[in-house]
Amino acid sequence: MQFDCKEFLYGLAYLADIFNHLNEVKLSIQGPDLTIIDVTERLQAFQAKRLKGANFANFPMLEEVISQS
Repeated sequence: MQFDCKEFLYGLAYLADIFNHLNEVKLSIQGPDLTIIDVTERLQAFQAKRLKGANFANFPMLEEVISQS
């Protein structure tokens, strides 16, 4: 079964974290009072904060799966 494979679980946890972050960003850039500048700044902040480096603190599900292994 796939749930016995560590690589599969790491990938699944990573995807769950990424989709959670993307959902948060999507919700933050919706609304009638936002300008293109606001949206651009929020997307750049997301990229800078979440996607750079090997810091697993931004990926709590992945960190939990790795710590349990």
